[in-house]
Amino acid sequence: INAEYGGSPAAALKVLQDDGYEGEIETILENWANLSQPTAARDKVRQLYYGGVNGCGDPYKRLVFSILGGCDIERRHGDILTTVQDYIWLKLVHVLTCHGAGRDFRSTKDKVSLSEVQEHVLKEYGENHFSSLNSPYLYALVLLLTGLYESAIEVLYRGEESRANAIHLALTLHSHGLLNISLSPHLPILSESDEDPTPHRRLNLCRIVIGYTRKFACSSPVSALNYYYLLHGIQNEEGEDMFAVCIADLIQESKEYRTLLGYLDSAGRKTKGAIDRFNVNHSLIICTVAEAAEKRGCWEEAVTLYELASNYEKVLEILIEELSRRFMSNDKGHEHVHQIACDVEKRAHHVALRKQFLLLLDLYQFHNLYHAGKLEEALDVITKLQLVPLTQDAISHRIQGFKSFSDELRRCVPDILIMVMSILNKMYRGASQNSTSFYGGQNKQAQQIRDQAKVVMRFAGMLPYSMPGDTHAQLSLLDAPMRY
Repeated sequence: INAEYGGSPAAALKVLQDDGYEGEIETILENWANLSQPTAARDKVRQLYYGGVNGCGDPYKRLVFSILGGCDIERRHGDILTTVQDYIWLKLVHVLTCHGAGRDFRSTKDKVSLSEVQEHVLKEYGENHFSSLNSPYLYALVLLLTGLYESAIEVLYRGEESRANAIHLALTLHSHGLLNISLSPHLPILSESDEDPTPHRRLNLCRIVIGYTRKFACSSPVSALNYYYLLHGIQNEEGEDMFAVCIADLIQESKEYRTLLGYLDSAGRKTKGAIDRFNVNHSLIICTVAEAAEKRGCWEEAVTLYELASNYEKVLEILIEELSRRFMSNDKGHEHVHQIACDVEKRAHHVALRKQFLLLLDLYQFHNLYHAGKLEEALDVITKLQLVPLTQDAISHRIQGFKSFSDELRRCVPDILIMVMSILNKMYRGASQNSTSFYGGQNKQAQQIRDQAKVVMRFAGMLPYSMPGDTHAQLSLLDAPMRY
């Protein structure tokens, strides 16, 4: 039997001849081995079986004829087949026999398909028969032997002691393309799909791997990464690769992005991380992790990761937003984002957003000079930037320039105007106190400052931008002492 269903009818025939067996079965196997009349040979076996072999007292003979002819497939042959493995083997042999017997044979009562055997194991016997709670490995073995890999893994995954084996079995089968994977990582561990034949299920591989690694992901993130790698190529509903999604979650939990993804040293050279061992698109995965950090509001982490992936467009986009948002917050947050931006500027070349980025850095210089009391230097910086007009003939040009500003730059303009007016106000008071006019009139410098303040006020009124409600009030208060 083993020779015949191991793929060698000739070997089966030799076993009979070496044993000195003589009879019709020898002639049948000769025809079978020569492939001259395999269907006729099988029909002859069936004729002999139902002609008297099925009632003979030799259980081995009955079993051999049953296997070769696919006869009496409901008979258990329990006096010979005493283990569940033997029973499953017989069922699968009958499936093979029916599959290769031809259309006429499949129309007889002795027919069985693999799906019928699987249904038999799952429903007619089921977990209670095999006591899956106490003997999960026995039931899993039956499921594996009948090709129900997904159900076998789910049975093993339930128990704490067998869970590790379930995971490694699942990953091994998946790496060979033998698992039916769920279309969504949010589905239950086992789910059904209309696309699959009964009784097959789909296994949520992502769910069981994530669940298994959760207990050691933070303490041993590199080990968890090794498991997550085997999920690459599986996508969630948003089309994201689950390897990248798991890495993003792992970094959020462990904060070990330098260990996992690598980092840039002070000279901008990349030091490799654990992910570099894998043959994947590293930049794409790092950008996915960076995007997740950005969505969580972790802008500094996102900047670090985007730069690691050499995506300087995103680096500058985030920094421009943060520089604009923290422009007037004269605190450690203001200094911190400025320091990071100055460091990135050394490496972010040939980027479309670079001009806008450099303009914001110059505005930070203006801000810092203003708060350091270096008013003339601050005014000199803002004059060179050509953002705020200080002469009448520059107003229209500055208005047109304002229309091309991004939202991030426009957000800074009200505060810039207030600082410029504050500088003019302080300079005017100083000039007025130092007036040397014999008739008590204002000196030429004070008059020049006063004219500049008028230009700034006119520019503020002409801006096609809705500034905060108190901006105009503050500008008017600063302008008032310079009116007369």
